[in-house]
Amino acid sequence: MKFTNKDGVSWFGRYRIVPEAGNDHLDDAAAAAKDPNYLMDEIAERVAKGPIKFKILVQLANDGDVVDDATNHWPEDRKVVELGSFALTALVADNAQEQQQIIFDPIPRVGGSSHRTIRCWS
Repeated sequence: MKFTNKDGVSWFGRYRIVPEAGNDHLDDAAAAAKDPNYLMDEIAERVAKGPIKFKILVQLANDGDVVDDATNHWPEDRKVVELGSFALTALVADNAQEQQQIIFDPIPRVGGSSHRTIRCWS
């Protein structure tokens, strides 16, 4: 994505949505022991206990970084800017039905330019 500040200065960057509680990973054995619906059940339990908060970050490209291939990783030393936050506070009304519509596809399938401009920080 291309981000432009109020002064017209632009950078390319990549979104990062990071849980405030941190990441928790399961090894292969622990994942295999979980119910197939584990993630949907776990999120319902967690939301019932209170909001689940996330930070919206953008990692900015340096000159020379590949900006048109999302599979190309940038070094972790790239500047990261916090744009905001959001919280999950409840499940959708028809959660079971909505789960049937969920798909993770990291490649946008929409028409238009492959570069979007977002006006943000100063």
